[in-house]
Amino acid sequence: MRTIETTANPDGSSTSHVVVHCTLADLARATGLRVEDAAFALNECGLLIRRAKPKSSQPLIGSSNSSSFFHASSHAAAAADEPSRGRAVEETIVVSREMVEAVAKERNVKKMCMDLAHVML
Repeated sequence: MRTIETTANPDGSSTSHVVVHCTLADLARATGLRVEDAAFALNECGLLIRRAKPKSSQPLIGSSNSSSFFHASSHAAAAADEPSRGRAVEETIVVSREMVEAVAKERNVKKMCMDLAHVML
């Protein structure tokens, strides 16, 4: 699910953010990895650093000039917090475009040499 959220800036302009909500399982399926491997890869790249507990009134986490955010949710039992109740806790991982670009620069990822307009999928 992809949505566009627009926020007002103090100077009167606005910033639009493309927001993608998906589960870690969705991300793993899209990349052809197991859920555990997708989580491991995100952790190894340093993209699991920013976490937020979702609330209906909570704004997106990220810099104000970000143009896209990716949210991956995973459900886990809160056994450590409340072992008797076993409530489900949802953690949200927020990945901004700047975070992905920083990881790509840090790991010397090369630019794609194939134009997507010529790829037949």
